[in-house]
Amino acid sequence: MIGIKHEQKMYISEHERSLERTHHLTGIRDWCLSKISMHSLAGDHETAQALTNEHMELLKQVDSSQVLWIGGKKIDH
Repeated sequence: MIGIKHEQKMYISEHERSLERTHHLTGIRDWCLSKISMHSLAGDHETAQALTNEHMELLKQVDSSQVLWIGGKKIDH
């Protein structure tokens, strides 16, 4: 019984991690779309197109399972 609770807790943790990653990627996508819009409205269509081309996969669909995630080390200042 203890093993099952441990597995459920790990599953929830993985689910929460997936949601956190998806949320993070959605924020990046939204930032990118905002920058593309700003450049386009300013008449800088070449930069807008370059950003679109560079980030096309993320703009099409946010999929955290297709991204390489690298853990960082927190530094205290």
